[in-house]
Amino acid sequence: FSGQYFELTADIDLNDVAWTPIGWWSGTSGTPNGSRYFSGIFNGYDVSAGVKHTIEGLNVSGTQFQSGRGLFGYVNGGVLGNLDVTGTVSASSGYAAIGGIVGYTNGSLINCTSNVDVTATAGKPTNVGGLAGIVENTVTSLNNSNTVTVRGCTSTGNVSSSGTRTGGLIGSVYAVTSGAVEV
Repeated sequence: FSGQYFELTADIDLNDVAWTPIGWWSGTSGTPNGSRYFSGIFNGYDVSAGVKHTIEGLNVSGTQFQSGRGLFGYVNGGVLGNLDVTGTVSASSGYAAIGGIVGYTNGSLINCTSNVDVTATAGKPTNVGGLAGIVENTVTSLNNSNTVTVRGCTSTGNVSSSGTRTGGLIGSVYAVTSGAVEV
């Protein structure tokens, strides 16, 4: 979905749906690799109706995925904007990059609200956050832009982890020498 634009035109009810994250990677640590990622623009605001829509009832659990858990598991250079998400994300073993809206992103998050309970208590999970597990600036994925932006975002869900690098909003933020992450 590189360069593609997606816009929510209605609320989405995911109650009773076992959600598979959009984009993910095999492995439990390190920078994601492979081609299973989202790199477009996902806008939760219906421009023609002038309404911000909600994705409710998100349920990511079980052991069928490796790292990258959330509504989106792995975003490579894409933009997630104007998203309101409610639900639960849980990890049952030593996963990395677990977030309410996105597990791992090296793209921007703008005006997103996560009311997602994120739980990662078995094994040694790392990089766990209410909004995002990992936000990283790798520069090359952003057409050589030097800044990844997280702006106007909130997280109101509960976040619990038995591992390291856990935050209410973001689990971990990384930037290469020539790049920056603006939160």
